[in-house]
Order: sequence, then structure tokens, then C-alpha cells
Amino acid sequence: STGIQHPGLIYTSDMSSDDLPLISLSSSSSFINIRGVGLVTLAYFVLWYAFLIRQSVVKFQLTKRLKAQDKKFNRYSLADPHPRMLNADRTVGNTMEQGIPFLVCLWMHALLVSPRSATYAGAAYIAFRALYPFVWGRPPWLFLSTIPGYILIWYLGGSVAWKLLW
Repeated sequence: STGIQHPGLIYTSDMSSDDLPLISLSSSSSFINIRGVGLVTLAYFVLWYAFLIRQSVVKFQLTKRLKAQDKKFNRYSLADPHPRMLNADRTVGNTMEQGIPFLVCLWMHALLVSPRSATYAGAAYIAFRALYPFVWGRPPWLFLSTIPGYILIWYLGGSVAWKLLW
């Protein structure tokens, strides 16, 4: 059978158009280019791991400092709260809470609506998310990180819903 060739892929004539891939990492392809969305996803995970590492560093620093004072570290103590620890915990927690909606909406938008607008919205989301540890505990400054992030998630998901329903 005759084959259709694409860099790295071979298709046979007995394949229907439904069997052909819709996505590509190549910008010179007529397929949907998802490279930008892939980079946004990578940036999200780099930021998330940076937040996780920061959380661990803060915990170890506080534990060491309090041990030198013959005190026991309890990150959940309401009587002796540790603002840096709470900041690090909430940064990780909020990032995880919003991570699933963000990533699902990002990829559905890229595949069903537009990879370009998903890339731009995703990059903006990462930038606003990176502000979170600097503005946490400082309302109204906190809203400079959270509200734009929520709006971007709703934009990505809402446009997918619109595309699927209408």
C-alpha cells in the first residue's frame, strides 16, 4: 500500500483521515502546533517545583532556628504561627488547588479552540501565579495574583465549553 509521509511518521493508504494526528511540535507543519502550550506546561511545573523546594527550605530553616532556641517546630501551631511557613504552605496549596483546572483547561483550549491563545493565556497565568508568594497575606495585593489567574482559567475553560456546546 502507498504511504503518506510526514517527518517521523508514516501513514498507509488504508488509514482514514480520522487516524491522522491533529497535533505536531513542528512550526512548519499544517498540523496544530502545540509547542507553545508544551512550553507553558513545562514552565508551570518548573514554577510548582520551585514553590515546593521553597516550602522545604523554609521548614528546614525554621526547624534549625527553633532547635537552636530549644524550641520544637510545629508548623500548624495557632499559638505560635510562623508567617514564612504559612506563606510557603499556602503558595504550594493554592498552586496545587488551581493546577488541575488550569492544566485541563489549557490543553482542552489548545486542542479545541486555539493553541496560540492557549499559549498566551497560559503564559500570563504563569506570570500571575509567580507573584503569589510575594503578595500572599497582603490584601488587596493578593488579588493581583489570584483574580487574573481565575479569570484566565475561566477564559480557557469557558471558550472550550462554548466550542463544545454551540
